[in-house]
Amino acid sequence: MTGEPRFLTQARTDFLAKADYRLVAMATAGKHVIVTHETSAPDSRRVIKIPDACSAFRVECREPFGLFRELGLKLVRPTGAGPAPSALDVPIAS
Repeated sequence: MTGEPRFLTQARTDFLAKADYRLVAMATAGKHVIVTHETSAPDSRRVIKIPDACSAFRVECREPFGLFRELGLKLVRPTGAGPAPSALDVPIAS
């Protein structure tokens, strides 16, 4: 992946500087599935996205909400929980 000539040197350097390459390597070695919100950018030369790295190494890559739907999972807020907290509701310590 990082030796592919289509990627700029900076893209390869950035990819190797983050945990992304380790994640793809672990998934490859363990035959795991990666779940990420990142979207593929197959024509990009400036950045290596996780789904594109997965594709290069034949690792299954899934989008979380699609996976939730497939598994029949639902995100449900407990009744009586009140409104969702916002950053404005958090007191600032002085």
